[in-house]
Amino acid sequence: TYRSCPGRRYVVSTAAHNTILIDGRGQESDIRESSGPLDDHVLISDDYDYARGQVNCGYSNVEGQATHTRIVIYLRKEYWIVIDKITTDRPRQVQAVWHWHPDCTVVTDNDSSTASVDIDKGNLRITPIGDLDWQLELIKGRPGPDMQGWYSREYNHLVPSTASVYSAQIENTAIFAWLLVPATGTVPSSTGKISSITDEKIEIIIKQYNQLSLQMEISLTGRPSEKIK
Repeated sequence: TYRSCPGRRYVVSTAAHNTILIDGRGQESDIRESSGPLDDHVLISDDYDYARGQVNCGYSNVEGQATHTRIVIYLRKEYWIVIDKITTDRPRQVQAVWHWHPDCTVVTDNDSSTASVDIDKGNLRITPIGDLDWQLELIKGRPGPDMQGWYSREYNHLVPSTASVYSAQIENTAIFAWLLVPATGTVPSSTGKISSITDEKIEIIIKQYNQLSLQMEISLTGRPSEKIK
């Protein structure tokens, strides 16, 4: 909707998208359009895709430094790895939000994974990777003023839908990741581990059910790259 109302404020906000809130606040407005492609942040190859972006505009009513960098790796026909880096000069609460279609039946596992479990349909499992002590809440159709868990298919159409909201406290700059595994029917369990982090790269080990472990070295800055070991 274009009317000024809580529904519009929600659907155009950071909270209504699959990204990060810092201290409960969303991103400030940035440039409305790009004048050219971001060639130095994207790599498309036969085996995987890599994309990196950064929020430099800050967060609404958040004091001090707070920058969000996100990297997305897609291993073709396998899964996605999402890496988040929060650069900050003080302790923060971070919330990672993942939104589901209203038709999805969503459950949680003991390892803080969230998964859709619809029989004979395309499903997805989201698993956090890293050492953060995530608190997970499934929110569906929460009314204002702090709206969450809504889906807008078209103009003036707003229906309840599940949002997986992960909350954690960080003391300073932190890096964490997510494993997104799709499948038809039951999504097999998968785990991930960050084996090392430097200023330039991160190494992640992925273990899927009945498969050998896969170790990946992923660039955090500079030229997009990813090595599979």
